[in-house]
Amino acid sequence: MERLSTSQAMRYMCALRAQVQRSRMQYLSAAWNLNQQVTDDFEKEEMPVMLTERLDIALKAVAITSLGGFDKVTWDGASDTYPSKCIMYQLSFEEALTIVHEAHLKGLLTYFSAGFKFDEIQHAVYAGVDGIGIGGAQVLRFMDKETGMHGPYMEENISRILARRDEAAQSLKGRGVELLVRLDTMFFEGSISKEQEYFRQKLFKALIQSDAKLTEEMLEQLSDVVALPREGNTPMLYRAKRLVEAEKPMLKKVCSEEEWDGLVKILRHLIVARNEHSLLDEYDSDPWLSIRQRYRLNQCPRDSKICFVRQTSFSVPYKC
Repeated sequence: MERLSTSQAMRYMCALRAQVQRSRMQYLSAAWNLNQQVTDDFEKEEMPVMLTERLDIALKAVAITSLGGFDKVTWDGASDTYPSKCIMYQLSFEEALTIVHEAHLKGLLTYFSAGFKFDEIQHAVYAGVDGIGIGGAQVLRFMDKETGMHGPYMEENISRILARRDEAAQSLKGRGVELLVRLDTMFFEGSISKEQEYFRQKLFKALIQSDAKLTEEMLEQLSDVVALPREGNTPMLYRAKRLVEAEKPMLKKVCSEEEWDGLVKILRHLIVARNEHSLLDEYDSDPWLSIRQRYRLNQCPRDSKICFVRQTSFSVPYKC
């Protein structure tokens, strides 16, 4: 989205999403450079606002990417220097965790790019980001320091990268962040209960404050959520299973018993068949579609002019 204002980015994403032919297993990603100022003129009644702080740009990127109907937001920390300074040193831990947290609440995949080496992998894990850009001349490719020429790839470093990732993920902070990511995802899809929602907010505060004791307590109290299986290559299948198996999902509160029973009946049939593609089609069809729409609108502040929540099947009004 380089050199685009927020309203221009919106028009671009909406137009591209309408025209591109893709499998539902393919994701559209919006990349935002945190070192380039952004003109925020989307839905502004007065003068546009110039965003210069990285946190402000990152949060606005989440909102616009969500409204634009894209599936993934990338925060890029590249600048005029080479190699780039790692983005994890351009954002504080609290800032990195916050922007990833906000993106997951809106159903977006997340990605950090710029300057990653082995020692920075743990910081990305602690932020809860879904993926990072690592390689090139930094880790996976030989580079002559005198000439700057790139040489062959060093695939032997892949196992070292994964080991660093797993080591951070198995720590207390890593397990706490993984739980937060799962709860944020459950909030987005509506499978979370009111009690779990309370714990979700409490866990986020514990992680922001680096409160190890409270984080450990949350892991124990939410052991059932921790034990949920990972989605792998069938995310919609597990989304449907979480909804069907949830005792008091918040999504259920916005529909009638008859409507909910009808949805559960459809989902159970597709879950047994393990039909990911049919579940993807059902996701954009009624009754699931209309129930999700009411759930999204229910999350918006009453005085909000526009709801900054992602719902790819809805038409999004915006100014040209």
